[in-house]
Amino acid sequence: MIIGIGGVSMAGKSSLARAIKAQYTRKEVSILCQDDFIMPLHSMPQVKGKTDWENPASIDFDEYIASVVARDIETDVVIAEGLFAYHDHSLAKLYDKKIFLEISSDLFFERKKSDTRWDIEPEWYIQHIWKSYLKYGVVADDAHDILRLDGTRSIDIDLLMNYINQ
Repeated sequence: MIIGIGGVSMAGKSSLARAIKAQYTRKEVSILCQDDFIMPLHSMPQVKGKTDWENPASIDFDEYIASVVARDIETDVVIAEGLFAYHDHSLAKLYDKKIFLEISSDLFFERKKSDTRWDIEPEWYIQHIWKSYLKYGVVADDAHDILRLDGTRSIDIDLLMNYINQ
């Protein structure tokens, strides 16, 4: 089984992936984060002289897809998560279950401004992240078979696991 989790930065994708993995005590689970499949730094797109991590061209989708397929053979459950989880149609077609975490722009800005894992981001870049999410990361409102979750609320893991195991 392959589970896709999408959503903007700071929506809770990685935390949700870990929570799902913890539910599978008798199965082998792999979590693949798109951030682990970045292109070589010299070939990354730039925005205002800064590396543009928020552009799909920053991800090696061929390697990411190959890893998802390989892990699907090797393990019981694969969780593929990232901002661009639904941008590449070849990747999205692999998902048996699709999850999308949604948060408001206000909450995103609040969370991102307090995120100092990679230093303090300038305001213009935080704005750029949101715009890139709207351009590349959002799934269509009429997209089917996607469970949309509110990233501001506690997720009922039992209900989520019922959806996944259907």
